[in-house]
Amino acid sequence: MMGLGLTLVALLLHTIRPPFLRNQENLVYDLMLRVSHRRPEPGGPIIVDLDEASLRDFGQWPWPRYRVAELLERITSAGPRVVGLDMVFAEPDSGSLVQWKGGLERELGVSLQVKGLPPNLADFDAVLARAMAKGPFILGHKFHTGQEDSGRDCLLHPMAMVLRRTPGATAGAEGLFQARGTACNLPALSRAAGASGFFNIVPDPDGVLRRMPMLMRFGDGFYPCLALAMLAKAEGNPQAVLNLDAAGPVGLSLGGRDIPLDPRGNLLIHFLGRGGAFEYLSAGALLRGEIAPEKLRGRFVLVGTSAAGLRELRATPFDGAFNGVEVHATVLDNLLRSDFIARPSGAWAWEAMVLLGVGLVASLLLSHFGARLSGLFSGLLVLGILGTCWVLMKHGIFVQPLLSVLLVLGIFALLTWWKSRLEERALDQRNLELIQTQDLTIHSMAVLGEARDPETAGHLRRTQHYMRILAKSLRENPKYRRCITEEYLEALCKMAPLHDIGKIGIPDRILLKPEGLSPEEYEQMKSHTLVAGRIFEEARVELGPNSFLIVAEEVCRCHHERWDGSGYPRGLKGEAIPLSARLMALADVYDAMVSRRVYKDSINPEIVAQRIQEGSGTLFDPDVVEAFLRAHGDFFRVVERYP
Repeated sequence: MMGLGLTLVALLLHTIRPPFLRNQENLVYDLMLRVSHRRPEPGGPIIVDLDEASLRDFGQWPWPRYRVAELLERITSAGPRVVGLDMVFAEPDSGSLVQWKGGLERELGVSLQVKGLPPNLADFDAVLARAMAKGPFILGHKFHTGQEDSGRDCLLHPMAMVLRRTPGATAGAEGLFQARGTACNLPALSRAAGASGFFNIVPDPDGVLRRMPMLMRFGDGFYPCLALAMLAKAEGNPQAVLNLDAAGPVGLSLGGRDIPLDPRGNLLIHFLGRGGAFEYLSAGALLRGEIAPEKLRGRFVLVGTSAAGLRELRATPFDGAFNGVEVHATVLDNLLRSDFIARPSGAWAWEAMVLLGVGLVASLLLSHFGARLSGLFSGLLVLGILGTCWVLMKHGIFVQPLLSVLLVLGIFALLTWWKSRLEERALDQRNLELIQTQDLTIHSMAVLGEARDPETAGHLRRTQHYMRILAKSLRENPKYRRCITEEYLEALCKMAPLHDIGKIGIPDRILLKPEGLSPEEYEQMKSHTLVAGRIFEEARVELGPNSFLIVAEEVCRCHHERWDGSGYPRGLKGEAIPLSARLMALADVYDAMVSRRVYKDSINPEIVAQRIQEGSGTLFDPDVVEAFLRAHGDFFRVVERYP
């Protein structure tokens, strides 16, 4: 049930896709692209670069239009298939004769005559237009998608488009980006080229470029991006088919190619690695005639710039500073080779089914095995998911593995936690049973001692309470605060009733003798400390270190030792006597003095307290006596409760 609940949570996240999840999915996509991308192949697009050397040799940009015309003519003469211009010629060339002559005449009110200049060089824009008319050029322009542009009219080149709708599809292609204006080329240049495409680049919210709009709507027309316009030019400008379903655009068919799109008309860019994947030719070298025409013959050519201050840099999954013209080259290469990364049709439903299947399989498998096997199966499931997604990615299909992997890991963690909780409960139950068995064993041994000496019953219960009170009072002394732990205190209280268990080895004629003992009988009575000590020493050797057994051995063997060394059986002195035995010595003497025996009457607790205080430093540990005096009232209440 827990695995199913976690699966439902994953399906909910898959449905609402909160921003934090989308950000993480983008990072997973970047990683998968880096491990699955193909290497550049020869024969791809080539870039004519307005690089630093070109600007150094021929002057800063913008160049006079006649020089641009010369560059384009040299490109045309090499026989390229299509040439795309990643730049805009939006304003007339102010260096043209017609421009500066007309400007001076308007401003100064004079009439100027210029002689000796050929008429065909009077207008540099016309020179550029004639150069464009000779070659397969595609002009670039930029759409504005924000505030509506009320500027001059532009001559753009819409794509001939047919909309193909599946049942349930929307009436139009509303999902596409809607342009409200454009920064376009001079009409004369647009007429001469006869084709154009936008070069808008739309990064994701995290600033990384992963996709490129193939189409935008402007007015009633559909307009292609620069790379798509170049492909259409090469294919003879066939009619394109935009496929629509209920979510919006899903694909574009052009010249026998099926281009996958997302509902905004974007193509996932299949980057080939870091920048520099395509061949660059210097524009300056081309103008100087240093480049063989064979370099450009039959190739798709993009004219752009890598010069500092002019180039447009973009962050991609591979590179934080990717040249803008190379983005268009990459998209064009994807189109030419049909090398696409596509989300499968009905991707949401497929991924939801995968999540459901993974959740059920993981829940069934992991709930039946222990932590090690569950970890092994979880690892295999994760590797299987990632491996499958990697293989699909190599074949151009992207399926998001993040939620599935997190679901497997989440189910593993949740079930492992739950199993550990069950094991903890079982362990707690076993420990409780063990403690109960231990308590029963101690109680049985104590009862055995009571059976030998009926007067011992109350004594055992009272000394147990004395030990707890005395140890807690002694813990207030900083010297003993760290050594008297809860575990140690528990051992003291549990084992205190056994301090005289060694008396089971004393004959009844001595143990139950009502009158005083002879010296020989007294020596035999003292041996009860050694009998009990051997019992617990052998148990400790057999069972290994155990705080209860250690305390029991110390209490039983040494509770008749005295602070000044006059006790028995070993005559230990001072702190050489174990702490537990020093506590037991005081508790045992106190109870013996306040209790009535067949051979004596009880003594008033106040007098007992005074005598114990007098024995401080001789019979008893002074620190223990001090602790006793602080808790004397509690001792007396124990006597009243267990008379």
